[in-house]
Amino acid sequence: MKSPKDMRIIQIDVTNACIHQCSNCTRFCGHHKKNFFMDFETFKRAVDSLDGYVGTIGIMGGEPTLNPEFERMAEYLAGKKPKTHTDDMLRPQQHFMDAIHDLEAEHTFAHPCLGGVRQTIDGPGLWSAIGENYKKYYETIQDTIQYQALNDHTNTMYHQPGLVSRKSLGIPDDKWIELRNNCWVQNLWSASITPKGAFFCELAGALDMLFDGPGGWPVEPGWWKRTPEEFGDQLHWCELCGLACETFMRDANEEVYDVSPDVYEKLERAGSRLIGTDRINILKIDNGVIAEESKAEISRRFSESMPYTESYSARFNEEKTNLLFKKIIGLFIADENSVYEKYIKCFDKFNAVYVYGENDLSEKIKENYKGKTEVNFINAKEKLLGKVIYDILHEKDHNKYLMTVKGDVELKNVTGRLNKLVLNPGTLLYSEICEHTENDYFNCGPGSEVSLFNGTAHSIRDAGWDKILQMTEIKQIKDVWQNKKIFEFKPETERKAPTTEIKAGERIVIYGAGRNLNRAVENVKANSGKIVAVTDGSSDKIGTNICGYEVRDPKYLKENRNDYDKVFITTMMYYREMKKRVTEQGIKESDIIWM
Repeated sequence: MKSPKDMRIIQIDVTNACIHQCSNCTRFCGHHKKNFFMDFETFKRAVDSLDGYVGTIGIMGGEPTLNPEFERMAEYLAGKKPKTHTDDMLRPQQHFMDAIHDLEAEHTFAHPCLGGVRQTIDGPGLWSAIGENYKKYYETIQDTIQYQALNDHTNTMYHQPGLVSRKSLGIPDDKWIELRNNCWVQNLWSASITPKGAFFCELAGALDMLFDGPGGWPVEPGWWKRTPEEFGDQLHWCELCGLACETFMRDANEEVYDVSPDVYEKLERAGSRLIGTDRINILKIDNGVIAEESKAEISRRFSESMPYTESYSARFNEEKTNLLFKKIIGLFIADENSVYEKYIKCFDKFNAVYVYGENDLSEKIKENYKGKTEVNFINAKEKLLGKVIYDILHEKDHNKYLMTVKGDVELKNVTGRLNKLVLNPGTLLYSEICEHTENDYFNCGPGSEVSLFNGTAHSIRDAGWDKILQMTEIKQIKDVWQNKKIFEFKPETERKAPTTEIKAGERIVIYGAGRNLNRAVENVKANSGKIVAVTDGSSDKIGTNICGYEVRDPKYLKENRNDYDKVFITTMMYYREMKKRVTEQGIKESDIIWM
């Protein structure tokens, strides 16, 4: 067993309400007679109690973004453990989960702990199913959260039964102590804080909440320094938890809890809302053996580090995610010199269109446009531009984006590409064109202007709609925007993060000839890639033969760029340093693969 101080994560459970009803959920969502929502003062006390802890402080549920105080909580936690800011999650993302995975690796470092070192991210963490509230708080999350464990639950994953007692499985005391002390959950996962106190294991905290137990330790500074010898009475919760035992796995999407008969009786006494429904499978157990007909089909875990999913990418489905859904409204700022024929060709690319200008030009457009998109004409003499923006965006719809177009602009595939990107609503994309520009987004003449922004942005909130209402030009929006969140409105701003995917036939240079090299070699071969070379920054390794490959100097990357397609980084612990060395050789992020 581990002391919480040696764990890489300590969770704060802010709610047991959830948007899903997964099989064998570790927070037992669906059973509770009433969901809890941790109040802000309790959360503050929880965060403050962890002063001095080096690791991730997780905001956990249920679905934590359902807590009405979520935004305030995230900001408070980030104030205590500030995030290391980069612009990566501000830019439009081509592959969202790759970006999140890269963010995790960028902030991972080796921290000394009992028995050696642990992979550590020191800062705020979030565990979320990426529902509408995640999208609602997207800007806040990217501003405050250092590590995100996301799982949209659209793909198959497997959960081991937690509500199975060791006594029902006939495990004797001596064998049980060994199993309990080597439980993969307590060793790999987290201690936790619930509204009822602090716990050595997150499952103990969840069981205490489910069965209305006595609560945990007082949430006071230093509670997390307790050692296994001090866990005391909390260990009795292990008796009801089957995760240390060899049982089986069930597809989370079946929405069924597998429960031993004795624990089922406890659920009845606790008033579980699922009693009497087909969402509980009471296991048939004879002499400690679960009957085969009681089990789900799966009886294995995928891996010690990833027990619930086959791979990191399996946590997210780009084809089904709600993060891509958006409504793009076009605002065309027209004058007598506008090339309105080009505007008309673009109207069908938008969910709705507003034309802001003089009446006579509006009439010309109205006469010539025969498409289906709703077009609204606004007389510039009667309404300020800021009021038009307010009318379109003030309803705080995090799905609605406004694209403004002024001057000689012909839109190409910009809306089509935007609809395939995950956007940060706090970001302003803005370009003022000084000379003729042509790219995959637009053809623009000199003096043109294009922008894209969302009405829920913190920059607009901070400036106040009263200030926006007085604006007469789009460039005034730029003046009130947080400068670090302004980017050029062009394809190059899009970010394609490093990936873990190796494609058949790709020519690979491996960077890192350490202990993971053999795994990397096997990975490339298993995916039908071709290893061109192995490189490493250590002078002790350069020129030596490891795993059958001569180790090259990193300069090989620049000097032989035409001989390979991708660079494969072999470590997560030192990923940040390795990625920096690789990019210093002129390699783009999109050409990096990592384990």
